[in-house]
Amino acid sequence: MNILILIGSPRANGSTEVMANTFRRGAEERGNKIAVIKAYDAKVAPCIDCGRCKDKIGSCIHRDDMSGGLMRLIDDTDMLVIASPVYWWGFPAPLKLIIDRLYAKERKSFKVSSSALLMNAYDEDAFEPAVGQYIRICEHLNWGIAGIITIGGIREKGGVKKSERLGEVYTLGKSIRP
Repeated sequence: MNILILIGSPRANGSTEVMANTFRRGAEERGNKIAVIKAYDAKVAPCIDCGRCKDKIGSCIHRDDMSGGLMRLIDDTDMLVIASPVYWWGFPAPLKLIIDRLYAKERKSFKVSSSALLMNAYDEDAFEPAVGQYIRICEHLNWGIAGIITIGGIREKGGVKKSERLGEVYTLGKSIRP
């Protein structure tokens, strides 16, 4: 299975990247092919709801990383994994830009059929709005949800390494059949 992991944190070796790499290790051990996009490294313009992606041309008006290689990578993806910290009860802006631009594919076919969400936050109760949005997106696009793992109480960079729940992330990755 081709799995794309979208990382929504700017911190190298931070808790989000630790979660993403832990999932990746399990999924690769199972024989899956993994690609990773770090949202903060991508140059993605915001959706302006101009409708061009829905017209006869069927492509986005923006010419950026999303209209180039990122969308082609998404087109080859069977499973999309979103790994993200919680910023102000939601997804960080660069990750949200990528998620919003998936709108261009809404009426066209997605190869993506399943997804997973890996989130971490300072507070234990910060996840509900972002998780709710993720679930609605998956329902709308008919994506199965392989798992949602949230780890709160992260007080320092890479602090998720101390969480007993990190094993669940590995197990989720390992459960994905190629």
